[in-house]
Amino acid sequence: MARGRDKERPAKENATSGGGSETAVDEGKDKGEGGKRRLAAIAATLEDIVYAQELLLTRVQNLTEQLADQKRLLERLAARRPATTDDAPGATAAPPASVFAGIVPELHNAQTGRLDAKRVSEAFGITLSQLSRVLGRNLSTVSKTPDAEALQDRLCAFERIATALLQLGWPLDRLRIWTRTPGPLSDGRTPGDLISEGLAVVLAQRLEDSIAAGPE
Repeated sequence: MARGRDKERPAKENATSGGGSETAVDEGKDKGEGGKRRLAAIAATLEDIVYAQELLLTRVQNLTEQLADQKRLLERLAARRPATTDDAPGATAAPPASVFAGIVPELHNAQTGRLDAKRVSEAFGITLSQLSRVLGRNLSTVSKTPDAEALQDRLCAFERIATALLQLGWPLDRLRIWTRTPGPLSDGRTPGDLISEGLAVVLAQRLEDSIAAGPE
């Protein structure tokens, strides 16, 4: 009888070992599928990183081109700058731009007293979207808080322009006409073109220089 039981034991052991093999195969398949999913996720992440780098590179190239255009324009404007007493040796320096600084109430928020991007946009006849790009801010941010403290430094250029034009006899309600009219101060293009390129400060300085030079 003992021999009979011994004969049955290997058969049971074989059956048991066969089931273990199948379990190991299944576990191997699961691990393989998991590895594939992880590799796919890593590949997708790498693609996103490459895309982000390409997008950033494109933006940097565009910015570099814009800066180069602005530099060329500044050089052309400087070449056409009228001679003043500043150019003579020992001459007295021209008054700084702050001499011409003034307040144009129509461009300010009556409650906060700060310059208001929406009022500037309306006065100059440029869209708030264009002005937001010039200010380097999102349209939604500017629309929500058009008189934000962070916008004041860049909006000052527009008040300088308005102040200078008022001194030259341009009423504020004709500011839109000036923005759309080509002239020598804007290198033969419209002032609106230069403003859209972020050169509002250049226009302000040119106007103030014209006032400082006086009538020819």
